[in-house]
Amino acid sequence: MWYNVGNKRGDMKKLILLLALVVLVSGCATVAGYEMVLKEWMGKTENHLISRWGIPTETYTTPNGNKLIKYRWQNTYQTGGYYLTEQKTAYHRGEYSGTTTYSVDKWVPVENHTNWCDTTFTASPDGYLIHWSWRGNSCKAKKPKTK
Repeated sequence: MWYNVGNKRGDMKKLILLLALVVLVSGCATVAGYEMVLKEWMGKTENHLISRWGIPTETYTTPNGNKLIKYRWQNTYQTGGYYLTEQKTAYHRGEYSGTTTYSVDKWVPVENHTNWCDTTFTASPDGYLIHWSWRGNSCKAKKPKTK
């Protein structure tokens, strides 16, 4: 006896549409855009940065008096954890010839994903930002608007 549990195909279409929308919306954010945002901070003060970005994740003062100001952004999410219904066709020969189409539920395993971005600014001893760096798989932003 073969049966189809729920409307898995409709659920899958909704999931694909949602993922396509996320990709489309985030498609404008790029690494180049993020670097442009960081470049705009050069010459501004550490206090101004903290007033806009919030309290840093870490700070460190180097022996020459410079200060490293680090921010970390991280997002963890899961995909999978559902059944996907696939259509299968059986071909028959002999006394009865023809085909039978039936549904098979296939388990999609749970996968964990993490997006993250570490951004470090360097402030001179007098408090002005003089350098930036980043690392991570999600350091992206839209290009800043020109003034």
